[in-house]
Amino acid sequence: MGWLALGLLVKALLFVWYVQDNAGAKHMGRWALWDGDMWEYVDPIESLLRGEGFHPDHRMPGYGVPYLLLRLVFDQPQACDVLTLLQLLLATVTTYLLARGLVTVTSHRRLFLPTYALLLLSAFHSTVEAVMINESFTTSALALHVLCYMRYRSSGHNGWLVGAGALLAWAVFMRPIYGPLLLVIPLLELLRRHRHWRQRLATVVFFGLPFAVADAAWTIRNHRLYGGFHPLTNHGSFNPIFSSLPYYGVLYWVQTYGGNAYWWDPSADVRWYGFEPDAGGGTDQPIPGVPEPPGDVYVGGITPDSLAHMAMVMRSSRGPEVPEAERDSIAVVLLQMAQRWRTAYAREKPFHYQVVSRLRLLKHETIHSGTTHLFQRPFAELGPAARAWKLLQAALYWWVLLTGCVAAAVVVWRVRRAEAVLAAVVVLYGVVACPFIMRMAEIRYLVPIFPLMLLCAAWATDALMHRLRRDRRTETSPP
Repeated sequence: MGWLALGLLVKALLFVWYVQDNAGAKHMGRWALWDGDMWEYVDPIESLLRGEGFHPDHRMPGYGVPYLLLRLVFDQPQACDVLTLLQLLLATVTTYLLARGLVTVTSHRRLFLPTYALLLLSAFHSTVEAVMINESFTTSALALHVLCYMRYRSSGHNGWLVGAGALLAWAVFMRPIYGPLLLVIPLLELLRRHRHWRQRLATVVFFGLPFAVADAAWTIRNHRLYGGFHPLTNHGSFNPIFSSLPYYGVLYWVQTYGGNAYWWDPSADVRWYGFEPDAGGGTDQPIPGVPEPPGDVYVGGITPDSLAHMAMVMRSSRGPEVPEAERDSIAVVLLQMAQRWRTAYAREKPFHYQVVSRLRLLKHETIHSGTTHLFQRPFAELGPAARAWKLLQAALYWWVLLTGCVAAAVVVWRVRRAEAVLAAVVVLYGVVACPFIMRMAEIRYLVPIFPLMLLCAAWATDALMHRLRRDRRTETSPP
């Protein structure tokens, strides 16, 4: 309990610091921080409590259900504050159990303390506990499902298998992109050839039961409301409110060639398309730090003039003085333009469309300092201690990213222990899922798999150091 208490203290200090550093940002309670996506999770619950149904009805209710339970007891600001505290507590317990789990898998007690310390001090994933967004719970759910499976493999008790299935189901109900991971444990169990086929099938049933029950109820509910088969979200990847905006058409086009489509990033490709009033497309004025469209997009009638025209159309939709009907009309024009161009690009540049664009998106997701969310002030305005902290966090991010991904690939290729393979598959899938499947790449998409990636990095670094020490002893020992 001493290590767990120490971990809670460290996590709480990081929590308080991050809230204080964001004192000027929008809050949902006394300390719960607002996020631009939270309305899709919170507003449906508030609508439900008012007796107006589950609206907007786009996200699955994995994050909404815990919030609903709290709202039955607290008012909205209090519920938001309590929810972030629950995120903090669950993240702390998960962090401790992950460090213990690495010791169990490797049988190396020396790994506990450094791994635990790095997990606690890594700000890349630890700061999300204070924010009303599902990253924190998703991170904990993914990690705990791996740990439950580890306990199942060591004990053989089916309760741990059901627990692993329930936790992964919860993660999927928060982030449907993790749905394919539901296949990993069943495959690992079906490959246990020394077990009778009936035992293997039983394990698949035990693991899949929580998701099957929950998703069956959700799918039936969706069918009654909308018709058709909707086992996950009801309107695809984007909320209908968002996909009716002019921005969506531009985003759809920028995703086609793998550009950064998030306008709030000062260096995003999408900002060239009319997000600056006096610079970017159609103005002959560059935007500092924002790239122009790459040369490979000029195919099938797509010219510099046509892209400049898209930027000018987008620019004309911005501003509160634009009538809603006109903005809706512009949105339709931009989306039709983007769909036509995507078809042409995919036809004439298939390799760029299928491969290069996704690699560009992967670059946007991974190649950064890992510290963009730390401190609201520019780096030049930070004091020596804050600069040192940010540089250390950047170094930690890059060590985890590079070493963790390589280690995960090695585990999948060479290690035969199922628990380790599961963790490695979660890491590798989590890195490529959004860029490759959804054509979306945002820095925070790496957060849910970052602790597991850190475990892979810690294991690989320890193994490498152990091998170097062994080789050094061999070289210095007498013949």
